[in-house]
Amino acid sequence: ERKPAATRRFLYLWLAAALVVFSLSSFKLDYYLLPIMPAAALIVAPAITHATDFSKSGRRLIKLFFALTAIAVLVVSLISLRVAAVLGINNSLRLLPLLFAAVGFGAVGYCLVRRSAFATAIVLCVCIAATMLSLELTFLPGFTRFLLTKELVSTVPGNRVWFTSPAAGDWANDLAFNLPPGHTVERLTGNHVKVVEIFRNNPDAVVLMREREFNNLAAGELNLKILGQAETYGHGGPRLTMLPNPQREVLLVIGR
Repeated sequence: ERKPAATRRFLYLWLAAALVVFSLSSFKLDYYLLPIMPAAALIVAPAITHATDFSKSGRRLIKLFFALTAIAVLVVSLISLRVAAVLGINNSLRLLPLLFAAVGFGAVGYCLVRRSAFATAIVLCVCIAATMLSLELTFLPGFTRFLLTKELVSTVPGNRVWFTSPAAGDWANDLAFNLPPGHTVERLTGNHVKVVEIFRNNPDAVVLMREREFNNLAAGELNLKILGQAETYGHGGPRLTMLPNPQREVLLVIGR
């Protein structure tokens, strides 16, 4: 009994430590959850396979978890219709995630009433996988239009020194990934005064910034030029918070 108890404590520590560490990061990306997933799976799996050994209230909690997860998948598929409208995707594929989510929701409901927790978990996993894959199939071509950094980097000679403005710092990693080996990107903080200092002190500097920031610079006085530009809905494309009122943003590469 001691070994299983020690294993559980280790898994909970693993889960909590990874969650705290990555929550403290100022930049949060979906793949930050990958180190947590093995521990979460090893914690949840025994609870599902031994659900019949739980009390009545415990079994109800497991069923509630399954139901809420199925509802969440269905809600995501409904939100995807709004994303399709924002991205201008009008083909019939946009309905595919909703179809998989609706069928999965019904199947999960049936299993909750007639089948075991294990069978319900399998059906739910299939539902999530089918819905997520259909989302990728449907929206990936639309989202690729907003992967702008490769196009922007190509507009600038390779010997330039790259910076990102305070408002465009979330694009720094994307820029660095597309730059030639040995090149780095420095994130500027503060206000536009720092950007002005960079241009005055380094004639080879180029800065990725948002259009509204460029309008606040003394561009004519510094002899600055727009070397490249692209439109986006923000880093990573349309987000949930902007779907009710999506607004395009213009990114500029500024230099001399």
